[in-house]
Amino acid sequence: MSDYPTTADCERAFIGAVLHADAQTAIEQIGTISASDFEDPVLRVILEAAGAAARAGTAPDPVVTLDAVRNGAADLDANKLQLVSRALVKVYEECPHPGGIAKYAELVVAGALRRAVREVGQRLDQIADTSPLDDLRATVTEQFVSLFDLFARLDRIAPQPAKSEAST
Repeated sequence: MSDYPTTADCERAFIGAVLHADAQTAIEQIGTISASDFEDPVLRVILEAAGAAARAGTAPDPVVTLDAVRNGAADLDANKLQLVSRALVKVYEECPHPGGIAKYAELVVAGALRRAVREVGQRLDQIADTSPLDDLRATVTEQFVSLFDLFARLDRIAPQPAKSEAST
């Protein structure tokens, strides 16, 4: 077992920190990520509802966010709503350090990038021997552009220090 947090841990910590944040902080931090960065669909629902509450000028605490889920979730049945409400309480209570919201955002995007790299590798492996070269070129280009977009978003959240040249 690793001592490092998993991507799922980081996703939960970010959502928990958002639920502890004031509206302005929530808006700023939610703006650095995308719902698609989250692997867990329940957390995506919470993120979108918390963002809606914050954009309405209300701190997205669990009660306000659950209300936003109920108001905007025509496709959630009672079982899914119960999953969301349980997850809301859990991430709120178990957030390790709400002040770490910016770091959690960075880790969520980094996790999404790593997941995307794995998925791109699998897609390219599947088409490498069977697709015509023109299709292969288009697919590779499209996939790499999506990865570079994720790298750019990560750099905006947490700029990487310039590498120093090795002394000779």
